Amino acid sequence: MKRAPFLNKQSPERTLKVLILAGSLAWETSRAWRKDPDREDDIPPVVLGPDERADLDNLTIIRPDALYVRVLRTGDIREEELLENWTGQLERLRQERPSDILPEHFRLDEEALWFDKLIERRDGESGVQPQRICSPLRVTAITCDSHDGSYGRLLEWHTTTGQLRHWAMPMAMLSGNGEELRRILLENGLTYISTRPALRSLLCEYISRSLPGRRVTCVEKTGWHCGVYVLPDEVIGPGGNNVILQGSHYLTGGFAQAINPIIVTK
Repeated sequence: MKRAPFLNKQSPERTLKVLILAGSLAWETSRAWRKDPDREDDIPPVVLGPDERADLDNLTIIRPDALYVRVLRTGDIREEELLENWTGQLERLRQERPSDILPEHFRLDEEALWFDKLIERRDGESGVQPQRICSPLRVTAITCDSHDGSYGRLLEWHTTTGQLRHWAMPMAMLSGNGEELRRILLENGLTYISTRPALRSLLCEYISRSLPGRRVTCVEKTGWHCGVYVLPDEVIGPGGNNVILQGSHYLTGGFAQAINPIIVTK
């Protein structure tokens, strides 16, 4: 399938959001955006003008790793065209990557990781009460060593200053109350974690129940592994994206020395 205009310009670091301009004035709005000196960044929105919408069934409009899509209407666009066609493409992405769907009742957007608690109102009707767990935190891969042990999860978040960070977290960190997990995330830039005990427990549950489709081999020291050379902040060689340094030794090795090799900043 062809890519929608500017889909290939989307930054790999902007995994939470894809901005789409849709409508009869989409291209005019896009040109005005590019001329705006005060724009937020240099990543252009995806454009769906009249010609693109007419060929929507043959266009890829959303990156597979995007979790949040923001649509800005520009000019005329039919409601049924906006909802029916696009919903179908989102559903196809879900079917292609079913294991990347978040655990039930958890929701992730640009603002936070949420737990949608089911409640019963006084009138007898059921409802949903959104509960904020922490700043946006993605589980992007399952990690384990070459002997099918030392399991973990590859976590991804943006720091308070906007830096993208990755951490191969050992699953053993979830065996207690999660205090060390929260300390590492906060000390490495995750802006917010709820102070409520119930929501802190939900953070651990979210990580443990997340089963993304990607698999990454973890190693606990630098050097040659699986045909690639592992350094503290990068992996050199073909297939390097599938190998990562996972730190389980930092609990005894001292926080300052151990956190640097296992937190990767981009």
